[in-house]
Amino acid sequence: MVRSIIETSVARHDPPKRTAPAPRTAQGSLAALGVTLLAVTIGSLFYGQRTLANASDWVDQTIEVRRAIEHVRSLLVDAETGDRGYLLTGAASFQEPFDRAQRELPAALDALRTRTADDPVQQTTLVSIDDLAGRRLEILGTIIRLREAGNTDAALDVVRSGTGRRWMDDLRHDLDAMDAEEVRLLDVRRSTARTWSISLTGAGVLAALALVVVAFGHRRLNTFAQRKAEEEHELFESAPDGIFVADRDGRYTRVNAAGCRLLGYSREEIIGRSITDFVSSDELARQAALRQHLTAGGTDISEWQLRRKDGTYVPTELNSNVLPDGQLRAVVRDVTNRRDAESALRESEARFRGLLEAAPDAMIVVNGEGQVVLVNRQAERIFGYSRAELLGQPLELLIPERFRGRHGAHLTRFFANPDAGPMGSGLELH
Repeated sequence: MVRSIIETSVARHDPPKRTAPAPRTAQGSLAALGVTLLAVTIGSLFYGQRTLANASDWVDQTIEVRRAIEHVRSLLVDAETGDRGYLLTGAASFQEPFDRAQRELPAALDALRTRTADDPVQQTTLVSIDDLAGRRLEILGTIIRLREAGNTDAALDVVRSGTGRRWMDDLRHDLDAMDAEEVRLLDVRRSTARTWSISLTGAGVLAALALVVVAFGHRRLNTFAQRKAEEEHELFESAPDGIFVADRDGRYTRVNAAGCRLLGYSREEIIGRSITDFVSSDELARQAALRQHLTAGGTDISEWQLRRKDGTYVPTELNSNVLPDGQLRAVVRDVTNRRDAESALRESEARFRGLLEAAPDAMIVVNGEGQVVLVNRQAERIFGYSRAELLGQPLELLIPERFRGRHGAHLTRFFANPDAGPMGSGLELH
């Protein structure tokens, strides 16, 4: 019982348990949501800007078409008005609008045709306008030539026929139809541009919100990470055992207060040094093998003599492993007290065995199951059995059969209520 208690008290410490990975935090989810929202919003903004720019271009295109229609209308109306003035007055200045219409109308119609190339309805209307405009200019030219020749009556007859006016009415109708279509398109395209402008405004608000969420989540994450780092540092520093962390080259990057006390160095004196600085030269090969074992992914629990700053050696137990980042960690425990307890236990057992062997009487020790666990030389001599023959055997081996039944009951009562006193006094044993 005493040995069991001592062994339990000096048992090796268990290696530190690996903690499960921390669950995903609300702060991390918030930051992820913000980043996702920001990415989606930026994509929407990019697409919306392109669409809005396209819609704006179409609005500008429609406005330019309407201007081109008005330019064609203005050329024809001015030509007609000038022709009428020339017919009435014969003044040459009234021919200028007709001449300008002849010069500019083909180009104006070509420009209108180019700007409406995407609209088959407008293109069809333009065919009719081109034909009617040509005919109208031809009649106006006839009137001018007749008036120049002094044949005013014939010129008036052409006007009175009404053909030119019908063609001009048809031209106005076609030009009005084209303009009405462009007005309809302008309303649609302005509405589209307005919708995308509103959408972009909303997307901008969402982008600002996403930035706020990302910033808030990032701040919360930083706070959370800082708190976790502080907690880890507090645990690291408050650990009763020394904790040493070394880089891949075996040089220490971290050490806690217990580690500094264990070796008698300050933290600054340990950082940057190697384990080889704290073991004897006889242990260097063993240390190199341990490091190779750890870098291959292994773990190790073993005892080492570490050299303190004052030159003395302290017995320690190292629990070593590799951290996820590739650094090496050793949890170091001073086992001086355990060594002393084990030494005291061995000395106690040696004294007990010396007393047992020196006793003039036979001494037999049994366990709770009644099996022999210890005998002295007197027991071997008296009973004639060797030590090897008795160990592990039931005590009944030495009791006559006629007493064995009562002996079992006596043994049960003794273990239920241990008490020093004679048992089976006067009985003859084999």
